[in-house]
Amino acid sequence: MSNKVDKLIIGLGNPGTKYANSRHNIGYDIAINIIKKYNGCYQSKLNIVNYSIINIKEKNVLIALPQTYMNHSGIAAQYLLDKYNIESANMLVILDEYNFPLNKIHIKKVKSDGGHNGLSSILEITDANDFYILRCGIDKDFGSGEMANYVLSKFKKEDQYGVDLMINNVILAIEFYIENEIGKSLSYINSGKYLLL
Repeated sequence: MSNKVDKLIIGLGNPGTKYANSRHNIGYDIAINIIKKYNGCYQSKLNIVNYSIINIKEKNVLIALPQTYMNHSGIAAQYLLDKYNIESANMLVILDEYNFPLNKIHIKKVKSDGGHNGLSSILEITDANDFYILRCGIDKDFGSGEMANYVLSKFKKEDQYGVDLMINNVILAIEFYIENEIGKSLSYINSGKYLLL
């Protein structure tokens, strides 16, 4: 494997067992599952990021788990962009989206943070506006003033099948994204043609 990184994929979330399997950590959990599928070995920059460089579809792909907590995710993103000389257009950020039902995913070029603190940090610190985001549905089962507690809460037991299905679907989508040009990837992924039932 060469030292060149073709794609940087960042799964947003908070480190530690307290946040494991929470709705806000779905990006984190997806990243962990990609690394596990490809038997990746972890590297780390203390208190900034844990990551693994793996080969997917003949491309070197860096999968990252920020250790900065959600609101400072941009520190990890900038560190990796600089360390591996990655163009920001080759960065994909996986994050939770409460406006989507569970298992709906959508990929697009970033336009704004959409109220997501992790994405806000990346936009602010990297000053990039040409990367892509993959939003993963976590449902919107909360009332007024309950959003913060809802996104940090764990998925319900009855949701776990849908969560596992979404993780597998996102991995398939990412493999397609890595192998194909971006226009084809957006069309194919957003159409749901790859979805497992």
